[in-house]
Amino acid sequence: MKQRLAGSSLRATGKYREAKEVLERGLKEFSGHRPLLAFLAMTLYNLKEHKRAATLLLRLLTETTSDKEVSSYSRAIEAYAEDLDKTW
Repeated sequence: MKQRLAGSSLRATGKYREAKEVLERGLKEFSGHRPLLAFLAMTLYNLKEHKRAATLLLRLLTETTSDKEVSSYSRAIEAYAEDLDKTW
């Protein structure tokens, strides 16, 4: 997949804004492609978009984990991922 490789290379060389554009274009073409989402989350972190990066990673975790203990908290993790700053 060209977008993953190009986005990853751009991110690795510090071209974060370009990487974000490439990865987001890739996700428009391949909606929900998990490796693209992971590379986008890393890029967002580099761009100081920490909240969005964490949200993407938490969703990836709940969607892909085979860990039974993590799975038992999936609903709570997904709820927190919606707004990490929210308190109850």
